[in-house]
Parts: sequence; C-alpha cells; structure tokens
Amino acid sequence: MTRVNASMGAVVLCLVAAAGTAAAQSLFRIQLSEVGNAGNMESIAGSSIIDLVQTAINTDTAQVARFGSLDTAISVDYAGIPNAITLSKNAANTQATLQFNIGDRQTLRTFTGTSQDDLENQIEEYLKKDGGEDVAAFLRAVNAVSLVAVSDGNPNATTARMAQFAFNRYGMHDDFTGAVRREEDVDRVSGGLQWRLDASGGIFDAGDFDGETAQLHGTFDYWFSERIGMSWGVLLAYTSVEEADVYHTAGQFGVPFRIMNPTESRPLLWQLTPSVAAGGSGSEDFAAGGLIYGLGGTSVLTYELMKKLTLTMTNQFSAYEGATLEYDEYELDPGVSQQILKNGLKGTLRIGESWYAWAGCSMTNFLEDAAVDDYYSPTLGIGWYRQGGTGLQVGYFGDFGHEYESHQARVALNIGF
Repeated sequence: MTRVNASMGAVVLCLVAAAGTAAAQSLFRIQLSEVGNAGNMESIAGSSIIDLVQTAINTDTAQVARFGSLDTAISVDYAGIPNAITLSKNAANTQATLQFNIGDRQTLRTFTGTSQDDLENQIEEYLKKDGGEDVAAFLRAVNAVSLVAVSDGNPNATTARMAQFAFNRYGMHDDFTGAVRREEDVDRVSGGLQWRLDASGGIFDAGDFDGETAQLHGTFDYWFSERIGMSWGVLLAYTSVEEADVYHTAGQFGVPFRIMNPTESRPLLWQLTPSVAAGGSGSEDFAAGGLIYGLGGTSVLTYELMKKLTLTMTNQFSAYEGATLEYDEYELDPGVSQQILKNGLKGTLRIGESWYAWAGCSMTNFLEDAAVDDYYSPTLGIGWYRQGGTGLQVGYFGDFGHEYESHQARVALNIGF
C-alpha cells in the first residue's frame, strides 16, 4: 500500500504542476473523503501544493492515515479555484479517475491497470507525453480565472511583467535614457553607450491573498545616430504570495528608431520600437511555470507643451505564446496565448537645469481571457540628470484592477559613457 500511495503521489504532483490558482485564506487546500461515506473526510491546507499532495496521497500523517486502505476521493483547491482537480482511487490501487474541472475543456481520464505497476505506468505516461494538450488547456483556464496565476492573466504574471518592461523602457520612461541632452531648447539623443538599472518593490492584495514582490531591470543601449539605436535588457523578478515563492526572468531586445525628431519650431518627438522577448517563470510551491516568447511594438509621442512642461503618450501592443519545455521526460506547456494592449499619458515638469518631476497613468488590457481583464497604473516621482546621459529617478507606481491592488516604490539609475 505504501508503494502505491507514493506512486499516486508522484502522479498527482505532476498533475498539479499543470495548475495555477487558491482557496480562501489558504493558498492550497486538499480534501480527502471516503467514497460512500461523506462523513469520513479530512482537509489539509498550506502554501506548498507539493507538500500537501505528498501528505494526502502517501497518507503519512496521523491526520490522514486512515485513508490509506480506503476507496478515496481527493479534491484539490488551487490558489482560488475550488475543486480545480479531482482524483479518485480504489482501495486496491488498480483503478483511478482523474479530472480537470475548469475551463471549456472538462477533461476526464480513467485508468484501469492489471496491477499496481501497470496503473502507475499508464498515468505517468499520460502525464509525461499523451496528456500534454490536456494539461496545457487546463493551465490556460487557470490563467484566465486566478488572481495569482504564475504565467498569465494578472499584473504579477510573467506576461504582464514582460509587457511592462518594454512599456517603461521604450515608452513611459524612455526619456530617462533616450532624450537627455539639451541643445537649442530641444531634447536630443546623447548617442553612444548607456547603461540603465531599474529596481522596484512593494506589496499587493489579490482577492483573499496578499504578498510582496521585487523586480530588477537592466538594459544596455547604444544609439548609432539621433535616429536609430538598439537596446538589450534582462528582467529578474520575485514574488511571495502567502509564503509561496515565484520567480520570473526574461531577456528583451529592441530597436528604437525616431520617425520624427523635435526642432525648435516643432517640439514633437515620435519614436517606434519593435521588440522581441523570451522569458519564463517557475515556482516549486505552485508547481507551475514554463517558457514564454513574445514580440511587440511601442510608440511614444513627446510634445513640449511649454518651455518647462512636456507631455508623453505611449501606446503598446504585444503578443505572447507559451512553449513546451521538456525536462526529465516530462513536457510542460504554461498554457499561454495572450495579447496585451497598454496605453499611457505622462506629464514632466522641469525644475531648474537638472531636476524634474513627473506624474502619469497607464491602462493595461489583456485581450484574451484573464483573471484581471484590465487595470490602471498611476505613477509619480522626481528625477535628476546631467549632460551626457547620467541620471537618477525615484518614484511610486501602483496597479489597480478588479480585486487586485499593488503599491510599489521604484528607483532607477542611468549612466552614459
């Protein structure tokens, strides 16, 4: 019995690696009940789905030990989604039924083995190879309804972070790197190599859950002329939600080119930046993550309304797709197929020769299904710069959407060489 329970534990672990969402007060919750005796049940909860599943299937604690030799039904609440996955097994461990319970694709799989080993092999083969499409479809459904899904559908997800990275660098705060030299009362590109580092961190509330997040962006930029340049950057991010850890990373390459440069008689700048990105995320506690690729375009219009006041409008469209990751004979697809539209306005007021202050707001829309369909992000702060491209910014930004709220501080350094 112990051997079979361990095998079934490995099976469900792989299954849950396909999920992404939580139950009220506890991030994950598992309920065990004896088939035919609803009064004999037990519930366990915590911040690591792996630990909980191991406890439930192996029945290795006094709390759930009595289910080791019973026909048992197991229900998994995953980060806000009740009964996201259900599993039933007979006492002999020769038959099991597995069901994904959310989304348009109500997947149900029944396995019948001639022996314990045969049943285990059937399920493991399904999870490793044959069930890849089912798992990806389930993950896509999770991303669409979970406020804390790892890969997509909320401001903390990997797709949203990748989009925000491009939006800030090539749009909302592009002037921090691109337009830093003042000639004839007009901002111009300094040219040459520049290095930029953005760091932010803060707190968030997502439905019944709360947590902390921190993020680091680093970019190297080179302008060949006042018309065209290139930018390469890396994103690193960490999120802790109800003591569960999530990690994100991405690389991004953009080619900013200026369709219109400002002149003394026409103080208007128009820049377009096509970009490509590749990234991913992972969480042992969530047992979720995967690889994501993206491409997009960012347009920024800057107009000097008066000598000390500049208005900036940024519009961006980006698209992201998940990619299958093969690891230790398993195939994992994060279930991502998303497009994101971002629009923002910002006003910048010069204070003396080297100081300035800004305030603005942007709107983000997930064009495919998402738990947080749209949210707005106010920002304000102060900055300092000098000729040649070196500067410093300190500010605030937040994200506000349906059942979601975050507040973060941001500091950025740009050095021109």
